[in-house]
Amino acid sequence: MKVDGSVFISARKKIRARCPGRGEPGRPAPGTQEWVADEAKLSLRAVQYLENGEASLKTIKAVSKLLGIPKWEEHICDYGCEYVTCSAKKLVDFRPELYPPHNPERFFKSTMLMSIDPLSILVEAGKFEEVLLKEVTATLSGLDMDIEFQWLAEVLLTPEGKGWLGWVKEMEEFYIPANNQILHIPVMFRQLNAPQATWEAFVHMVEVATTSQLDIDIHLHFANFQRHVKIYLSTDLLQRVFAEGRNKYQSAWPYRAQLRTIT
Repeated sequence: MKVDGSVFISARKKIRARCPGRGEPGRPAPGTQEWVADEAKLSLRAVQYLENGEASLKTIKAVSKLLGIPKWEEHICDYGCEYVTCSAKKLVDFRPELYPPHNPERFFKSTMLMSIDPLSILVEAGKFEEVLLKEVTATLSGLDMDIEFQWLAEVLLTPEGKGWLGWVKEMEEFYIPANNQILHIPVMFRQLNAPQATWEAFVHMVEVATTSQLDIDIHLHFANFQRHVKIYLSTDLLQRVFAEGRNKYQSAWPYRAQLRTIT
């Protein structure tokens, strides 16, 4: 199986740095590949393959125990991928960064933000205790330009939310317990494009779009694998929501748009 060999090299070299010397015949110096092979009762070739990114589960466990590497599962590529399920089956929210009523002359020039409300993650129990979610990225396609996103914050886009952006906390990598319980996280994304698309530019691209749907590809980057969620939006429906928003607020630009996702 594929493995991150650099983790094992680093752990071995730390031992080597603490125990310099050439060793003796039949007694390899601590921290060398030969020493690892002898102590873990493996062939030298097995250790070399491990450090090059390929190893059996037996080799990974034996060397991890010897070198004191915790959570060795996280270093196996795709380990546990089949036990993690992700979905986004409710809402997509688009809005400008600035609150329109307080910034009527500027809000449409501010950056467009996208939220998935919520992103749902289920980790089945039994295989391991937890998984590390390092990052979530997304791509919105179907317009004149693709828009790239990266997670920004957990949000609460309801009347109970704090402020226009409903900010709860900034998103950072975190562990999700493997307990068969679905974790629902409303996630707001920031754009990675340079320059970023303004609210005005985004609304205009949607309103002149000729494609029937927009696609949002969401990639969840776990410690040693990725999961992918694809959702679709009706272009016609989004255009109608924008038109209704203009009429509702008597504004040249709609304030926001919120649609049900299609998965």
